[in-house]
Amino acid sequence: MAMKLYSETDIQAIADALRTKNGTSNKYKTSEMPAAINAISTSGKEIVEWHQCPESVRNFIANVTYDPTDYSTSQIANYAPATPVQSNTKPIGKIVDNITYQNEVPNKETPFSSANKAGTVKPLDALRWIEAGNDSQSNTFCPNMRDLGGWNCDGGKIKYGLLYRCGQPTVYARDVLIDELGIQRELDLQGQDLTRTTSVMGNDIEYCRPPLYQWYTISNAEIWKEIIGFIFDGAMYGRPTIFHCSAGADRTGTVACVIEALLGVGQSDIDKDYELTSFYSGTDTDLHARRRNESEWKGLINEIKAVTLPNGVADTFRNHAIYFVLSLGFTVDEINAFRSAMIDGTPETLTATLDSYSVTNTLTNVVNDNDATTATEFQPYTAKITPSNGFVIENITVSMGGVDITPSAWSGDKQELYRAVSYTLSNCSVNNRRISVIDGQSYGTIITANDGYTLTGAAITITMGGVDVSTYYSNGTIVIPKVTGDIIITVNAVPSAPTFTNHADKTSEEWLTGKRINSSNAVVAAAGWDITNFVACTKNDTLRFKNIDITSAIGGANDGRVAIYTDKNTCVMTCNPHSAAQTQFFSTGTDGTTTFNVLAYINSIKGAVPAAENTAYIRLVCVSNPTDPIITINEEID
Repeated sequence: MAMKLYSETDIQAIADALRTKNGTSNKYKTSEMPAAINAISTSGKEIVEWHQCPESVRNFIANVTYDPTDYSTSQIANYAPATPVQSNTKPIGKIVDNITYQNEVPNKETPFSSANKAGTVKPLDALRWIEAGNDSQSNTFCPNMRDLGGWNCDGGKIKYGLLYRCGQPTVYARDVLIDELGIQRELDLQGQDLTRTTSVMGNDIEYCRPPLYQWYTISNAEIWKEIIGFIFDGAMYGRPTIFHCSAGADRTGTVACVIEALLGVGQSDIDKDYELTSFYSGTDTDLHARRRNESEWKGLINEIKAVTLPNGVADTFRNHAIYFVLSLGFTVDEINAFRSAMIDGTPETLTATLDSYSVTNTLTNVVNDNDATTATEFQPYTAKITPSNGFVIENITVSMGGVDITPSAWSGDKQELYRAVSYTLSNCSVNNRRISVIDGQSYGTIITANDGYTLTGAAITITMGGVDVSTYYSNGTIVIPKVTGDIIITVNAVPSAPTFTNHADKTSEEWLTGKRINSSNAVVAAAGWDITNFVACTKNDTLRFKNIDITSAIGGANDGRVAIYTDKNTCVMTCNPHSAAQTQFFSTGTDGTTTFNVLAYINSIKGAVPAAENTAYIRLVCVSNPTDPIITINEEID
């Protein structure tokens, strides 16, 4: 058979689709996928679809297309009422068996199960408003909040769940923003009240508040460098971030415009995303409405379009945004990494046309440690000028493009020596991504393990000037009081240990392969089936298992079951999940964990099988060779 190469991403997508359809978290080899697909049952599965986005908002997005060359018109007032209607900025919830589903990821099938129903919920439409809750006076805990995901962009759509725009959140928004959406970072664009250094939602939220805000302008490079850097870090490390001002309209809209342009969102959609705020604020006055044909928004668009493009680079709104970000000192590789992290699809890999400038040194009794003869446009150039023995630097001139820039470029008065900081991180992140530190100053950072990993038992190495200084690490924090050399930080977080005792043991002699327990409680040969090891269990215990399939049919036979033992030699009864009378004793959660109600089952049969009252062991008959099987007694599977 000929060998063929297949994309790992495509294989992973098939596995993800399988888990969505069968409601498990199973891992699959490629050879296991056909059987898993065939095992998916469609009987009794309910598919719930609904419009989560309000109708007026849907109509606006669907019916309006703006001409990017004409900013004389706006259609938002035809769809957003003069006086705002709160429901227009809230997702429409769907009640299924007394459970309300909202804030769901659009066009994604999410498995559910309740007392009476099971299946998937799938909200339609692309726009994802977020309902964060309200107080008794109907004041929302986080106004005008929507996911930046869902917009068409270069090579696909913006991913959901990474960037959210909104107004000022309150502490009461934490239940939704942190616990439900998993938001870890907050970019506060308000600029004032610089005494605030932490998020109102808690100290565990990484918080950034640039000292000045940008109101329909890209004029302040230093502020934009901080804004873009914070957004880049969150996306590239998969840490969901909100960015906001007070209402999520002007300052927030300014940042959203640049980010969306960078991702290749069309101007018409960028305009519409800006105007969506009018559903929150109303359109009765210019003060309230956010219209694309107003001077402030047009000024921002024109300012971005005014960014200079090199010869040969296409004159597109996206490219102007790209070269604006390049002008801040970011590299094209960083921009590509951000786009790759944010775009669900295959984004174009960008290249940058940047000029190269000559570097000329006229040195007397000094040495320049940087022998480069050219420097790249927008990228930093650094050099250390060291006087020869017996000399001091009397004067220095640094010019660029014929302009004297000595005051801003030269720091010789302080004789500052910069030490490099580099990071090699596995399954973790740091909150301080500085690449250099001034010699003699302190350096500190906090290490955070990714979900499912821990720093306990992790390999953590810190060297400074080639010397091991790992003693500066303690409890997730590195504090170096005085930097004296280049710093190299290497951290390899390890998988978190489970918080439960797993009684499943495939290596045990008791684990039988190619066997099953029949309805007469006898062990018989059966290809495709395994019998687990004995697990001590009384009638009053709670049995849970995961990654163990007792519901599939092999060869047309539904032989998966739970076997009840009074001792290791005496099986008194089995419970088959396919039995109409016995399925009631099994319940499976959305995480794939199945709970077997031992007491309820024994109470149901003790009249016919009195010995079951003396249950001492339980074994499971399952599909052969399960991956990572888990069995617990009286412990949640976490």
